[in-house]
Amino acid sequence: RSQLQWRNKFGILEKHKDYVERATAFLKKEDIIKIQHEKLKEKALFKNPDELIKTKMVDGVHRIESNAKQYIQEELTLMKTQDIGYLFQKIQKKQKKYNYSLRRRKSYLSQFKFQIPLEGIQLSLIENWERERRGSMTWRNCIQNDLAEGTTEKWEETLTS
Repeated sequence: RSQLQWRNKFGILEKHKDYVERATAFLKKEDIIKIQHEKLKEKALFKNPDELIKTKMVDGVHRIESNAKQYIQEELTLMKTQDIGYLFQKIQKKQKKYNYSLRRRKSYLSQFKFQIPLEGIQLSLIENWERERRGSMTWRNCIQNDLAEGTTEKWEETLTS
């Protein structure tokens, strides 16, 4: 018997001989899984219970042996100075990045017709830099936005105080 036209959307009609073949293959696979499961159970029954324990037994109690290497004083001081050097390197890298960004902003501001004392705008630049770092604005947009909002008054207030 062929498949009805309106049932074509459900895929090819499985014939009885195809079903029998698929079912026997499924049952064979299930039997293999059961046999493997039984073998694993048997293996687990006969395994050494202390085989996977990485502790030392002292007076019937498991004690963890210290794996920490005993360093001499020279090695410890060397490691500490290397750690401190790494931290200083990271701090200098951040400062250099910030100073470069600040110089770029100052040079961009110097292109405008009116002159703003650049020392007074440092606070606003830091705020803009924080906004840029968070990803909300680019540095050019930050400066143009501040100038459009009349932030020059804020800079003048900063200068007078």
